[in-house]
This record gives sequence, structure tokens and C-alpha cells, in this order.
Amino acid sequence: MSIKRCALVAEKLRITYYEWQAMLGSLCAPSDGDRALAAPAAPPLFAQRLRQARERAGLTQQKLGILVGLDESVAGPRINQYENGVHQPRQEMLLELARVLDIPAAYLVTSDELLARLLLAWPRLSEAERIRVLALVEG
Repeated sequence: MSIKRCALVAEKLRITYYEWQAMLGSLCAPSDGDRALAAPAAPPLFAQRLRQARERAGLTQQKLGILVGLDESVAGPRINQYENGVHQPRQEMLLELARVLDIPAAYLVTSDELLARLLLAWPRLSEAERIRVLALVEG
């Protein structure tokens, strides 16, 4: 499948090209006809997780930027730069992004997909469920 076609399918599924590429693996490898259209390298994991969390929260880049205290004139572009891996936020901004998005900050930086899923689920667990999970992992 060509890169262009993979990108179109991903758009229709409302997922990023990189998520679609990860699901299909080599099926989205460049063909001879679209070597010139080769996809850029995937954004860093932080950037991908930030975009997923923002979209899950139903916020635009502009709105998220304003909610974390950025000036209205730079709010959207700055979040866009974070989501595209152009810039990394400082720790204070990372913590503020997590607070506004109502997610654990660790979700944005963990490289372990299972841990990321657990971090998102953790706030929804009752105290008793949290204790059971801890008992299970602590042995």
C-alpha cells in the first residue's frame, strides 16, 4: 500500500499516520512509485501521547495552549510544535499540560505502552481496586 494511501486511510479512521503505520507495519512501507513521498520520521513518543491526550479531551491546540497559560498569540503554534516534536516543554509546562488534560504526567513520558494504559486507568479505579492492583504487582 502506498504511503499516500496509508495516510488517507489513517485520516478516515481519525488516527495518525504513525498509529496506522504501527498497526500495519510493512504494509505501509514506501513503494517504488512513492519514494519521493516518504513519510517523515515519527514524532517522539511524548509528542504522540500529548496529541492523543489533547484529542481525547476534545481540545484544539489553541485552547489547550491558552488553558496552560500561554499567550493567545503563541498558544496554538507552541502546542503544535510540542506535538510535532519540534520542541520539548520544560518540566513545569509538562506538569501543567498533564493537569489541564487530567492525566498523570508520567503518561506523557513513559515508553511502556502497558504502563501508559494503566496510568490512564488508575484515576478511574476505586481505592479498593487500587489496593488489589498494588497487592498483585507487589506480590
